[in-house]
Amino acid sequence: MTDGECYQTKQSAIADTHAYMSPYNTQHIHTTIDNMMPVEFEKELNKVPGFIWPQHILNLFFLVMIENSQ
Repeated sequence: MTDGECYQTKQSAIADTHAYMSPYNTQHIHTTIDNMMPVEFEKELNKVPGFIWPQHILNLFFLVMIENSQ
């Protein structure tokens, strides 16, 4: 929700969530992941042969974030 209004489409909710989370994931370090930014951590994980975050997991993460913000 934005300012008490519901999102008109799933795509607009995902885009808004991405815009909100982007600075958090690209500018802030996290002690739980060895003082790295989440994007750095994911890059390190992707260096492991055969490991790629499945798209359905990423989609689920964004949907949970949207539901928890309501």
